[in-house]
Amino acid sequence: MRVGPRILIATALAVGLLCSLPQIARATGAEPAKEPPVDPAPCVAAVSANADDNIIAACGALVDNEKTARADRIKALIARGGALGRKDQIDRAIGDYDAARRATAPRRWPILARRSS
Repeated sequence: MRVGPRILIATALAVGLLCSLPQIARATGAEPAKEPPVDPAPCVAAVSANADDNIIAACGALVDNEKTARADRIKALIARGGALGRKDQIDRAIGDYDAARRATAPRRWPILARRSS
C-alpha cells in the first residue's frame, strides 16, 4: 500500500496541529484573570477631606474587599472606626477597632488570642 504525498502532508499538518493544541490551551490558561490590586485612594481622599459619610462608604468598600493589602485594610478600619464614632455608632466603631487590633496582633500567643475573642 502506497501513501501519496498529499496524505503525508495532511497527516503531518494534523499531527502538528494536535500537538500544538495543549500549548494554545496553556497560553490562555484556565485560571480567571487576576484582578488589579485594590486602590486605597478613595478612602485616603475621604479621610483628608474629613467627610464622615464618604469615609464610611469608601473605607467600607476597602475593608470588605478580600484583595486589600493588610496595611491598607488596617488603616481603613481605623479611619472608618473614627468616622463611625463621630456619628455615634459606637458599637460599629468598637467592632472596627477590634478588627484592626486582631489584624495587628502577633500570633505568638494563640491561647491568649483565643481567650480574648
